[in-house]
Amino acid sequence: MSMAWTGEVEVGPGVDVETWRLTTPGRAGCFLLESEAGGPVLLATMANVRGALVHRLAPGTEDDAPRKVDYRAIVRRVRWRDVFSRFEGSWVYLETARRVFPQTYRKLIKRWRCGWLGIDLSQVHPQWQVADRPRGPRATCFGPIAELAAGRRYVQMLEDLFDLCRYHHVLVQAPDGAACAYKEMGKCPAPCDGTVAMDHYRSQLEASLDFVRGGVQPWRKQTQANMQAAAKELNFEKANRYKAALKRSEEANAPPLWQMQPLDDFRWVTIQPGSRKGRARAWLIRGGVIEPFDEIEVKTRTEQCAQLAERAAALRDQPLGEIDTAGAERMGLIAWHLYHDTRGPGQWLHADDVTDGGVIEDAIEAMTSHKKRSYITDVSSEG
Repeated sequence: MSMAWTGEVEVGPGVDVETWRLTTPGRAGCFLLESEAGGPVLLATMANVRGALVHRLAPGTEDDAPRKVDYRAIVRRVRWRDVFSRFEGSWVYLETARRVFPQTYRKLIKRWRCGWLGIDLSQVHPQWQVADRPRGPRATCFGPIAELAAGRRYVQMLEDLFDLCRYHHVLVQAPDGAACAYKEMGKCPAPCDGTVAMDHYRSQLEASLDFVRGGVQPWRKQTQANMQAAAKELNFEKANRYKAALKRSEEANAPPLWQMQPLDDFRWVTIQPGSRKGRARAWLIRGGVIEPFDEIEVKTRTEQCAQLAERAAALRDQPLGEIDTAGAERMGLIAWHLYHDTRGPGQWLHADDVTDGGVIEDAIEAMTSHKKRSYITDVSSEG
């Protein structure tokens, strides 16, 4: 996706700072410093573009501390694009970084990495896996998860609750594998050594899949009933096992998992501050596609919100499509904002909840009444 620049200016040792300083915006934006040959030197999103440029490009004095990079000596042009929200700044930075730093940009976006949980039951020896992008089209995937470590802990919880194999390299040897200690502890039925057939083990995986799909509360309700029944029969050892399982299942409510949902449900509408007070900017999101909507103005808000609601409804019928590397990176950025961008005014609406334009108008009102109209975080390719 190509991002159009709002403006540009020539700079350098032979150009006095005062000749260009006031032509640059004293507000948030994403800017690119270029060399004389037009090569990219630095990409950054800053809360104050003018201040950031003067800091890097103004002549130093004898009292100044030595600079790591003398940008004034090598930079000849500055390009910038206005941004009006934290999300917009991140989005512009990501798309621009991919274009201007194609070999190194992944190092610049590591902060937006998230986790995805998936399983492919069509495989001969299925297993739950966590990765930083959704698995292939045959897998059933869930996410996003705020961090990979939380996803791995979730898989360990599933292994404990549903007695799943912990050592996949042994499972693939079934039925000729050697059972591990979990069989002796009664925490694995041991399909690896043929104690149970793979069909039986597959039913355990399917039960764990139902749990992840949204069956946490039904599972907890049934386990609670089983615990009470065991206690009534004075089988306290069995009741304690159920009690421990209920305690273990609390991991499913951990904050890094709050936004986890089926991959096919990854469709959002985000409402962010606009270029002027009372205005709003909106984006429609389906999988790895981020589509900007026209800036919503005060005078035409009702009409535009109705149009946006129609577009949001259409997302429900829009196929997810294949998620390539760029799409996975956009989903990582969105995940980061869903989990971490909670202090700013921006509003996130699941597309299924946008039943009409009034829902969006309410979101705009909530955004404009927020104590912070905008909330920009500095992001830079500078080491």
